[in-house]
Amino acid sequence: VRTSDPAYYKWTQWVFIQLFNSWYNPETNKAEPIESLIQKFKDQGSKFNVSGVDKSWDELNEKEQSDVLMEHRLAYLGEAFVNWCPALGTVLANDEVKDGVSERGGHPVERKLMKQWSMRITAYAQRLLDDLEGIDWTESIKESQRYWIGRSEGSSLKFNVQSSTLALEVFTTRPDTIFGVSFMVIAPEHEFVAQLTSADQKQAVEDYLGLSIFPVTYRVWYGPESLTATPCALDLPEVSQNQYPSQPGVTIDAVKYYNSDVPATIVTVAASTYQYDPTGNKVIVQSLPSDINSNMTAPIMVEYCTAPNPLQTYPVIKQAGLLLFTHLYNNRSNTTTANSMREIPFGFRQLLQPYKPLVL
Repeated sequence: VRTSDPAYYKWTQWVFIQLFNSWYNPETNKAEPIESLIQKFKDQGSKFNVSGVDKSWDELNEKEQSDVLMEHRLAYLGEAFVNWCPALGTVLANDEVKDGVSERGGHPVERKLMKQWSMRITAYAQRLLDDLEGIDWTESIKESQRYWIGRSEGSSLKFNVQSSTLALEVFTTRPDTIFGVSFMVIAPEHEFVAQLTSADQKQAVEDYLGLSIFPVTYRVWYGPESLTATPCALDLPEVSQNQYPSQPGVTIDAVKYYNSDVPATIVTVAASTYQYDPTGNKVIVQSLPSDINSNMTAPIMVEYCTAPNPLQTYPVIKQAGLLLFTHLYNNRSNTTTANSMREIPFGFRQLLQPYKPLVL
């Protein structure tokens, strides 16, 4: 079979479209058109929480409706950590990776968070197992299929984290042994890693993930040309933005400036005189101090902190590049003589630490 033959892959595309436009109805125990799910939402008056606001189906915009349906489609687009091989330019299955390299060619493989199309097998796992009994296959093949389907029956238990409001949910097929638990292990990709990792282990976790997932403080300096308007807008690097408006990705720690004293000293601006605009990803300073030293190349600075795990959609190298370019752009008036231009921006080293052997 030639999978590149249009006469062949037109049918794989047809199958994908059928799966994408279907959902699995547990009441009828079969796949149904996605339109029936939409009608069910309307008939039942279903509510959907969007950024802390409950909305009915008709109150959702087109993107919000698409996001809701994506949680039910049999073929769906989601994010997951995969085995990415840059040399082969493809994602590898676990059994194609041996000791951190690809089985074919021995190329380095890295864990990478990527969007990919997946099948919602968990929705109809029991149907697969039941129908497997009616197929005339050998028992060994059936057993391998049961292992691949991977459905288990057990209990979900929640363990409260000491001195925290977090609770770890664990699935087990042997709840009768739970009283013998002495410790728990979570994967580096777990959503609670940023909150639970101790300070001495943070670097090891980021080295493994190839992502900066912990809060990092940055300083961005601005030249006099940024202060010509009142109020003035101080743009932050693009990477500071968070894809979830209800969960701001940036906290402004301080706005500081060099005054006109001799020698100049750095002064902190009153927090009541500025605010962060998340829609434009900038700091708006309502009134500028009258004693800013306009003779300096970069007299004003914004110090801000990123929220935990804001980088899922931003590769580290891209973030570091944006930070560097923003630093250079904001100080473009004099890029040859100012010492600040020859220094790596604050926070740049932390971003590239996992890639130090390759970059720094």
